[in-house]
Amino acid sequence: MAEVDLVYSGLTIRLPRQEPGCFYTTCLLGEYDRLRIRPGDIVLDAGANVGDFTVLAAKKAGKSGVVVAVEPNALSRGFLLYNVKCNGLTNVKVVDSFISGSEGFVGIEDFGTYSERSDRTGNRQERQQTIDDILESLSLPRLDILKMDIEGEEVNALRGQRFLATLRELCVEVHGGTSEHVVLEILKSEGFDLQPIGWRTKLGKLVRSGIPGAWTVLGTEIRTHGYASRFVTSAMMNRSSGAGRALTGNKVYYGTRT
Repeated sequence: MAEVDLVYSGLTIRLPRQEPGCFYTTCLLGEYDRLRIRPGDIVLDAGANVGDFTVLAAKKAGKSGVVVAVEPNALSRGFLLYNVKCNGLTNVKVVDSFISGSEGFVGIEDFGTYSERSDRTGNRQERQQTIDDILESLSLPRLDILKMDIEGEEVNALRGQRFLATLRELCVEVHGGTSEHVVLEILKSEGFDLQPIGWRTKLGKLVRSGIPGAWTVLGTEIRTHGYASRFVTSAMMNRSSGAGRALTGNKVYYGTRT
């Protein structure tokens, strides 16, 4: 598999050349920029993928903080471990688990750099844990910041969990209308004020970054053989494709205590 090393904010992020979308959304479009990570914070990256958010969060949390990066996909986790090591980050704990609402094992199916629950025969079995279980196993007393992108498991992962009592801020991606409604209901009942992070917000970061931002995008496009151009074209031509759903379907919400 062809790889590419991209640099943002002094950090190197290695990822598959054909799947660099996370670098665009996390770094260039600032999908999680609203999260105000402070030195000493305990951060959990649920669905860490290749570690694009993990390394940025670890840099902000500092040596007194901790970032727990949970990723069940072996391909992504390999990139995640490399990115943590190559940036010299010692405050990251990588966990190989599938996050949901109970402990045990679950059948999952891998699609490139992401994985999701599946009942199809022959799927591999993966350890399943709750966020409460993970925090307890690592002897972490609380959770300050949560970023969650776990391919439709967000309702199970949030419902009835103790960690919500100490959580200060979160960003969660919701998959589908039913999931969105239930997630918002759960978080509002826990005292969170929620705001969607739309494309206007994301593109605003590029506009504000001016010429330096434009050069960064151009350089990234060259390194990834025009990924963003091909992605947007595919999404516009076929709204039901993976690119189309990513561009127009799933929503990300930012939440903070009211």
